[in-house]
Amino acid sequence: MSHGTSGHIPVVLNKAEILNHLTELAGALAGRGLSCRLVVVGPPRCSPPAGLDLDNCEVVYEHSNLTVLCPPAQQIFLMKLLASRAPDHDDMIVLWPRCGFENAQAAVDAYHLAYPFEEHDPYLVDYVQQIADLADG
Repeated sequence: MSHGTSGHIPVVLNKAEILNHLTELAGALAGRGLSCRLVVVGPPRCSPPAGLDLDNCEVVYEHSNLTVLCPPAQQIFLMKLLASRAPDHDDMIVLWPRCGFENAQAAVDAYHLAYPFEEHDPYLVDYVQQIADLADG
């Protein structure tokens, strides 16, 4: 796991711009007679956690032929922990209170279940504890 940025500049869109793009996509799908169920899974090059349950995802946009789903805060937190880019740190602070983890160790245990092939980092619990402390601070 690396903490930092990957060198590319992210594109930041406001809510109206995102909705405009989704409406445009829905129109393009309709024009081709297609429908799509899209799940937003997190940072670039980040895989969804093992056991991602689409039934627990929240519908964040719905059109007749396009549905956009977002995983629960806990799963987004785990994806951001995997990516661990600089912007993810601030996002994890905001997400922490919504995750429902009992403590930092519980979050790390969930991380290892979600990403069983990731190398165990002896400092990960301390890092998550810092996030929790900043969120509670």
